[in-house]
Amino acid sequence: MEFFRLLFDTSDFQPRWNCGNWTEFHGWLHVISDLLIFGAYVTIPLSITAFYVLKRKEIAYSNVLLLFAAFILSCGATHLVEATIFWHPWYRFSGVMKLITAIASWLTVGFLLAKIPKAIKYAGVAHLTRELERKRQEQSELHAAAARSERRLALLLNSTAEGIYGIDSNGRCTFANRSCVSLLGYDSPEDLIGKEMHSLIHHSNEDGEREGIENCKIFKAAQKGERSHCDSEVFWKKDGTSFPVEYWSYPVDEEGFVSGAVVTFFDVTERLQANKRLIEARERAELANRQKSRFLANMSHEIRTPMNAILGFSELMEGVVVTPKAKEYLSVIRGSGESLLDLINDLLDLSKIEAGRIEVFNEPADFSKTIGSVVAMMSLPAREKGLELSYSIDPSVPRYLEIDGLRLRQIVLNLLSNAVKFTDEGEVAIECRSTPSENDDECVTVEIEVSDSGTGIPKEELKKIFKPFHQVQETDSRIAAGTGLGLSITERLTKLMGGKMKVVSKLGEGSTFTVTIPSLKIASSEGEPVYDAHWGERNLDLIKPSLILVADDNAVNRDFMVELFGSTHHRLLVAEDGAEAIELIRKEKPDLVLMDIRMPGIDGREALGILRGIPEVRTIPVLAVTASSLLNKEKQLREEFDGYLRKPFTKAQLFRALAHHLPTSSSEEPEEAAAVEVEEVYDCSVVGGDRESLVAELKELMETSWPKVSATLSINSVSEFSRNIVRLGEKFQCAGLTNFGNELGLSAESFQLVQMEKLMARFPGLVESAESGAD
Repeated sequence: MEFFRLLFDTSDFQPRWNCGNWTEFHGWLHVISDLLIFGAYVTIPLSITAFYVLKRKEIAYSNVLLLFAAFILSCGATHLVEATIFWHPWYRFSGVMKLITAIASWLTVGFLLAKIPKAIKYAGVAHLTRELERKRQEQSELHAAAARSERRLALLLNSTAEGIYGIDSNGRCTFANRSCVSLLGYDSPEDLIGKEMHSLIHHSNEDGEREGIENCKIFKAAQKGERSHCDSEVFWKKDGTSFPVEYWSYPVDEEGFVSGAVVTFFDVTERLQANKRLIEARERAELANRQKSRFLANMSHEIRTPMNAILGFSELMEGVVVTPKAKEYLSVIRGSGESLLDLINDLLDLSKIEAGRIEVFNEPADFSKTIGSVVAMMSLPAREKGLELSYSIDPSVPRYLEIDGLRLRQIVLNLLSNAVKFTDEGEVAIECRSTPSENDDECVTVEIEVSDSGTGIPKEELKKIFKPFHQVQETDSRIAAGTGLGLSITERLTKLMGGKMKVVSKLGEGSTFTVTIPSLKIASSEGEPVYDAHWGERNLDLIKPSLILVADDNAVNRDFMVELFGSTHHRLLVAEDGAEAIELIRKEKPDLVLMDIRMPGIDGREALGILRGIPEVRTIPVLAVTASSLLNKEKQLREEFDGYLRKPFTKAQLFRALAHHLPTSSSEEPEEAAAVEVEEVYDCSVVGGDRESLVAELKELMETSWPKVSATLSINSVSEFSRNIVRLGEKFQCAGLTNFGNELGLSAESFQLVQMEKLMARFPGLVESAESGAD
């Protein structure tokens, strides 16, 4: 209290009027000025305080305003004190007020200095106004853009061919595009908005049976969030008709809450009609393919029947014709017949592959023997062109594999024959190797590579060579003879066996074809058939004398069989149809029957069924003989009959078929018998004609032909040599010599090189036997 008393104590001071030489003018000038400043300093903080109270939430740095107001108010109070000092000299209070003002001033300065950097960044009122205007403009533009986007979205939705509509969680339509309205037969979206869509367009199935909304996939999408797609339902139009649709329904998910669904759909009437037309076209194509197959089968049968006679009688005439010109003519006839047969086989193979009717039968086969037989077959054409033909089989390749040997032989033969055909000089080579399968220790992947140094294939032709009937046009304008089917068939057979084929070629340098067949199971030798591919291609007299019945409605075929067996020790019966065959079989009880399938009246199958019902002839072997080339029929015939022969067949093929059911002249097993030299068969000591003339002609053969033929072992040369021996045997009535010639010819025909070499080595001994009269 003492402090405040002293603060306002004026006893030690005089009023300012009494201090110095103040005139009345100067005194009132100071008083009035201080009072005016006081009034202004009081008004300013009051205004600031009022503004703060009203707008404090909108003002940045509002605390600065309060501090500034306090500073102004303290300044005003100081001027008020200065005015009163003229009458009331409280100088001590005046000093304190100035101290308070000084403190407030510097506090304000300090606070302002701290806030100036931020204040500089802070926009002023004008700027704020402009910013607010800009934001209002942006918002307006955003609203306009949203409107434009909405219009574009509506335009897009209305431009799509698919019908699109939305439903809420109750199944009521919320929007519909133009296509939806049009497809459903309505006039405008307003006709659908707010309507319950299931009862309007999805109420029944195609048959008109009502479908409840609880089973509706579209409604489930809006209710449970389950997406759905369907292409087997119908929508119903305004006019009460329905149309097939394919639709998708997608739930509308708003932050985890399913609020409806969007449905897109389109009319699939045209697609179903197109599918129907496609199915009908496919059925017509399949029908045409079946008709083509039947046509090819019938044509094959009709062609094979006369081909059987052409090739068969050609084979028989080889032992009769002696003049070089006649032999040349006969060779042309037989070669042309075989070429025609190859063409028929190629066409049938391609037809069966395209129809998916060729099957692959994997069974134990001698891989090296199969490859070797093909190489032996192509050795003569290669030698005639002066080519070196070599082949190698890597030790990694198992000897026995479970593979379709027939198809493998066909693949390799096609590739080798092409290589020889298109190579004029150099070499042709085949290499075989294998690698273990990754997942099976009992299987291997086999790779067969056929390479040549021939003309090569132009790069642009590489993709075409596997097309049917395509042939590479060589640079010298030559066109290789053939059908252009070989490579096409080869590639397709490779694919049927689960393999693949690739080719690398350079024009003028040669080509390399590689066949890769995976997952071939390794087989044991125990699975090898008793009669391998070349066993038993020998004289029919090696089969013990038998009574054989031939049933065939074709007179030429019957004559051929009569001629074929005429020079053997077998007895032959012939029948023109099934009924006559049954009668002869019941009466004569033959050892074996060769039954044609297509015959008038009772055909071969019916005859077989009747025979199987007759106890006394039920066990007689009946072999089917047919010109049909259909694989399914061949399988059926093999299952029904005891054996199968397809026309045209060779004497060697007939021998193998008979040897399966009739005893041979040796009591040993067939494979052992094939290696046994039956001395009685080659006995040349018995001569019915002029022995000296026979010996003279044999010696002439031995001196002129035998050395060259033995050295080269050319298939054609050996065949010619064998025919000369048969001619001499028949001329001088020496059965042993005839048998030897036939056996040598069969070994040449079947490309049994080892057997040919053995027989050729025996020829000098036979000459000595004929000369001495004893072997």
